[in-house]
Amino acid sequence: MKQTQEIKSFFYSQYFADGLRITIGCIVPVLIFATIGQFTNGTIVSLGALLVGLSDTPGALAIEGKE
Repeated sequence: MKQTQEIKSFFYSQYFADGLRITIGCIVPVLIFATIGQFTNGTIVSLGALLVGLSDTPGALAIEGKE
């Protein structure tokens, strides 16, 4: 039962949401540009999104009372 709660907690966590946001932000431009025949431009846009997305992710959350 504890393992199920841990898995559920992971899927509702901020880390999972950030990872999903970065993944979608990197894959969607390649797919869109590939459909119009500009795969190289889509790859460049995706790499830019990856670099910005990784640096935009904040560090660990501070626990109140423990600083």
